[in-house]
Amino acid sequence: MTGMLSVLGLDFPAASVLPPRDAADVLHRPLPVTEEQVGILVDGLVGLAAGGRSVLLLHPAHRTPEVTRLVRLLRQVLGANRIAAVPTALPPLAAGVLVDLLAALAEPLELDAGRAVAAVPELERRLRVWCWVRTVRGLALPAPSLGQHLLSWAALSGFEIGVRPVAGVRWARAPLPVPAGPVAVRGAERELTRLAVPTASLPIGPGVARATRQWFGTARVVEVVGYPADLDTLAREVGARIRYGD
Repeated sequence: MTGMLSVLGLDFPAASVLPPRDAADVLHRPLPVTEEQVGILVDGLVGLAAGGRSVLLLHPAHRTPEVTRLVRLLRQVLGANRIAAVPTALPPLAAGVLVDLLAALAEPLELDAGRAVAAVPELERRLRVWCWVRTVRGLALPAPSLGQHLLSWAALSGFEIGVRPVAGVRWARAPLPVPAGPVAVRGAERELTRLAVPTASLPIGPGVARATRQWFGTARVVEVVGYPADLDTLAREVGARIRYGD
């Protein structure tokens, strides 16, 4: 059942950590705010759904009220049973990696929109995500303590933010710890250099910077995402969990 599912990453930058796929399988778009932007999104959505494919729309959890209104319109275009909207609390780069993994597993797992909804939390649990930020003054999740807020005014090294597998905030270490195996790293170039993260890391471009500032409350951030190396094994593990859940 090739091509059962396409993935729309709404308000998340592309991660591009896996080999390039058919451009029709994955689409990244900002949350539209004008009629023209809505029209562009609808046109892209129709392309994603070509050939009878379902579409999974992955979006930031904190933007659910805005997305809910948009999804009502999109379901009028595609039909309610062909589009599923799923929120994620992952930060921008990690969510981009999640989109990549969903697209890569769509064919081996024969994902339709419903099965993809079940696959999202299974994939989230297999990511390792943490970040460095210069300040926690604009950070909401995970919530810093009052003391950490106060230290933001004087901290010289910044803070490490744990997201997956354990959420938390603490004083930063340098160099920033990076796990073994495949890793996506993205951040402001001067911070990548100062924290001694891999030179192959991706700098923050204009579109990514907007998503990053909205999430962390600052553009001075480095995000690190470890993801599974063996996609065949990942497909078997996630497929078993989805069948169990069915």
